Amino acid sequence: MINVNNIVAKGRMTSRRAIVVLVIACFMGLASQVSALTTTSDEFMGIVISGEPASSANEVVYINTLADQAINTSTTIAGHVYNRSDNTLCFNTCVDAIVDDTIRDETGGSDVDLGDGFLYLLAKYDGPNGGDVIWYVAGLTGTITIPSDLTGTGLCTNGACGLSHWSLYNPDDGGASPTDTVPEPSTLLLFGAGLIAMSRFVRKSK
Repeated sequence: MINVNNIVAKGRMTSRRAIVVLVIACFMGLASQVSALTTTSDEFMGIVISGEPASSANEVVYINTLADQAINTSTTIAGHVYNRSDNTLCFNTCVDAIVDDTIRDETGGSDVDLGDGFLYLLAKYDGPNGGDVIWYVAGLTGTITIPSDLTGTGLCTNGACGLSHWSLYNPDDGGASPTDTVPEPSTLLLFGAGLIAMSRFVRKSK
């Protein structure tokens, strides 16, 4: 004989398990952040060769010139070759990089602490052979890793392309990450509505 109570009890348990699984999956999604940036990452804006001199005043010029350049193009200005990636990023809406509040690390370490976030990350690789690799990191926080050497990436053809230093520009103004690692408000609202609906279903099945 079929026990209706067992069916109801199993239904409750299945619903509760579904909620638990959904919550865990959601938090795993929220916790997934970019842990490393490469020259193939969605945040990669491009590279400036030679990128020298490498003072902060010069670096903001390199960033702003590359940011305003049409995607997937290459141009030479004042002896610097600007190679823009095919990532749209903030094209036509990019905020100019400024020297104010710049954070610079010349220890050669490849771990970058973004803190509460910045808009631009520039990594200088030894000599004119490596140049300046630039990422648009709006929306990213915490610590990420960048390449310690460009050898083997196709961007360094003459050797001596180890990491010299990295610089962070423009404390983040709250812009969304190009990889959507920060959930949109509408996504969170839908998730909340789903949890409410499922909790009501569990209560009704009791």
